[in-house]
Amino acid sequence: MNNFNNKVLRLYIRSLIESIIDEDDEPEGKEKDEASVVGSIGGVTTPLGTGPHYPNPEPSDSVPPYVAAGKSFGNAKLVKKKKKS
Repeated sequence: MNNFNNKVLRLYIRSLIESIIDEDDEPEGKEKDEASVVGSIGGVTTPLGTGPHYPNPEPSDSVPPYVAAGKSFGNAKLVKKKKKS
C-alpha cells in the first residue's frame, strides 16, 4: 500500500511540475522585442586596454613611504641631518 501511495504522489508532483514548465509568460503569437542596453552603462568609453585618462598619462598621486608613515604617527616630519663642515 505504501509503494502505491508513493507512485501516486510522484505522478501528481510530476504533473504539477510539467504544467508549470509548460506555461508561457507571454501569450502565444507574440514575441518579446529585445534591445541592447550597452549604451546606458555609465563611465567613459575608451579603446580596449586603456584607462579613463586616455590619451593623457595618469596623474601620479603616489606618496613616498616615509611621508605615509609619518602621517600615521601624528603627522611626524622627517628630520634632515645637518651636514658637518
